[in-house]
Amino acid sequence: MAKPFDKQLLDELMEAYVDWREECSGVWNAYSRWSHAPSADAGLAFAAYRAALDREQHAADLYITLTRRVGRLASRGRDP
Repeated sequence: MAKPFDKQLLDELMEAYVDWREECSGVWNAYSRWSHAPSADAGLAFAAYRAALDREQHAADLYITLTRRVGRLASRGRDP
C-alpha cells in the first residue's frame, strides 16, 4: 500500500494530467473560435487563443515537473 505522501504525489500527478488535457481542449476550442471569427472579432479571438496556449503551457510544465519527480523516485527504487 502506498504511503500517504506517495499517494498525495500520485494524486497531484493525476490532477495535473487532467488539468493539462482540459487546457488542451481549451486550446482547440479557442482556435476554432478564432478561425471562424468575423474579421471584426478576429483580434480578440486571437488574444483568447494566445491566452489558452499560455494556460496549456503552464499546465504542461506542471505535469512534466511532476512526472520527472515521480520518475526520479522510481529510478531510485522507491515507490512514487
